[in-house]
Amino acid sequence: MPQRFQYAVLRYVPNVIRDEAVNVGVVVRDLEREEFEYRFLPRSATVRKLAPQADQQIVSNFSKQLAKAKRENRPMPSVGHPKDADFFIRASG
Repeated sequence: MPQRFQYAVLRYVPNVIRDEAVNVGVVVRDLEREEFEYRFLPRSATVRKLAPQADQQIVSNFSKQLAKAKRENRPMPSVGHPKDADFFIRASG
């Protein structure tokens, strides 16, 4: 039986008014085992071009929160745990 996964592309939006975003990573959830993995791209030239003042610390902090959720099996503030079925719905809104 094929494995089923759910994924979300992680986007950095430096200015919501301009509605421009840069993909900075991905979270993938294994639906059968309720496990997740994530990867972030290194800070790219695209982010620097789009928003030279971009706060890389925001992306870094989110990465740390994901690592803590995985390591300690704890939910993330306001979006829950990436292993939860509705995490991707809450995280997108």
